[in-house]
Amino acid sequence: MRVGLVLPTFHADAARVTRLATEAEEAGIDGVFLFDHLWHLGKRGRPALHGPTLISALGVATSRITVGSLVARVGIQPNPVLARMMGTAQRMSGGRTVAGLGIGDGLSREENEAYGIEFAPRPARIAELVECCRAIREESVPVWIGGATDAMWSTAAGEADAVNVWDVGPEVVARAAQVAQPAEVTWAGLVRMREGSEAISARMKAVAEAGATWAIGAIVGMDDGDVFRFADIAASTLR
Repeated sequence: MRVGLVLPTFHADAARVTRLATEAEEAGIDGVFLFDHLWHLGKRGRPALHGPTLISALGVATSRITVGSLVARVGIQPNPVLARMMGTAQRMSGGRTVAGLGIGDGLSREENEAYGIEFAPRPARIAELVECCRAIREESVPVWIGGATDAMWSTAAGEADAVNVWDVGPEVVARAAQVAQPAEVTWAGLVRMREGSEAISARMKAVAEAGATWAIGAIVGMDDGDVFRFADIAASTLR
């Protein structure tokens, strides 16, 4: 199993995010990932860095690790635009980019509508997701579909390289692995360093045993030094 980190993009500066990415590479982390929100969900006044743009910058700043979105929502920009952005990131990173894609949920509606972007009904968003997957894969970029339902996993089975499940238990990982075949299953979730290394390690082991090929942590309130602490926990877990 490979290990990744979600880097902070809410109320953050790009220089710090870039430094965290290079620290992750130095620490032996396998990949870094970025949210794609126009603001911090539920906190409209807080700014957010634009994930798909920043991916390209991290691809240049690093040399080994995977860089990707987790996840970019379809419909925020036209599919051909997002596909070209991901294709550009792939070329700038030397082939290390992954496009995590999603359709959003009810929490995303306000964000869409504030910018005059239609929040289409779910069937239409899934259809747009399929079109986007195909366009991005034509750019030679692997695609992960984010979601926690059989419908999303079945879509990934035919249209993506992996599914990504967010903050779920090992039983859901196992179910996703069954439904999404031949697509892989990747796991991501919130990590609170105060929980301690044993609890974090046990969670990572559980999702690995359930079939996850990646465990990606989104460290709550990431402090300086947390990248190396998380890397040490991951190394001891997978040793």
